[in-house]
Amino acid sequence: MPTIRKRGQTWQAQVRRAGYPALSKSFATRADAIAWAREKERSIDRAELPTDIKEMRKLTIADLLKRYEQ
Repeated sequence: MPTIRKRGQTWQAQVRRAGYPALSKSFATRADAIAWAREKERSIDRAELPTDIKEMRKLTIADLLKRYEQ
């Protein structure tokens, strides 16, 4: 379950799952924050995201396109 909270004028979404790095991002609307958090949770559930943040930073568009093609 994501955490959605109001921080000043923005909404912050945070997703935490065991074995994965914490992900967070700020949005102008609460609806955008909820949608992003749900999408990240789906990606984690489907094992689409690497478990290490360093691996995530190394991903390129070409890697993602190859993965999509497969």
